[in-house]
Amino acid sequence: MERTRKVNLLLYVTVAIYIMVMLFIKVFQIQLPMLLGLSLSQILIILPTIGYFIITKKSPLKLIRHQKMKLSVLFLVVVMAFLLIPIVTFVNSISLLFVENEVTELMTTLTSLPFVTGLFFIAILPAFVEEFVFRGVYYHTYLQNGVWKGIFLSAFIFGLMHLNINQFSYAFILGVFLAITIEATGSIVSSLLEYSFSFLLSF
Repeated sequence: MERTRKVNLLLYVTVAIYIMVMLFIKVFQIQLPMLLGLSLSQILIILPTIGYFIITKKSPLKLIRHQKMKLSVLFLVVVMAFLLIPIVTFVNSISLLFVENEVTELMTTLTSLPFVTGLFFIAILPAFVEEFVFRGVYYHTYLQNGVWKGIFLSAFIFGLMHLNINQFSYAFILGVFLAITIEATGSIVSSLLEYSFSFLLSF
């Protein structure tokens, strides 16, 4: 329970820092280049988490399950990534009946960038940062309260951090499937690859 309280505090601190920085940018009308803005959003997620490990003196390698994957498991991860695309697209379509699409302009701009640049900011950077934080720290901490509580709590936080209803809807579903993948394979490497592949295939 002590570990859960500490990770809850990490969540509060992360959300507070994220909101304060976003408000600062909005109030002072700071125009950030798109790629810098995307990088900043990932930095604001990862820095408090790094601080968490420094303060608690915990090793991420001991907290987060990681292991080498067999080729057969890798194949199943790719198949799962294919299956995730229509599911996430469907949930996104349902949410668009009620709210506006918050990322249309962003995705249009990203797809106009050189392929490698777009790929890095769509699939690689978010996969490493968000899997480490949400499926790594949050999921593996909440897992002590039960598998399904761990899955749904980490997915809820993952959706919540997107700060809009449209992205929350499909990020939550994505978070559930990614956590299930870790539980099935015993390694965060699988969810990291699944996250990357799903965005790569949609890109």
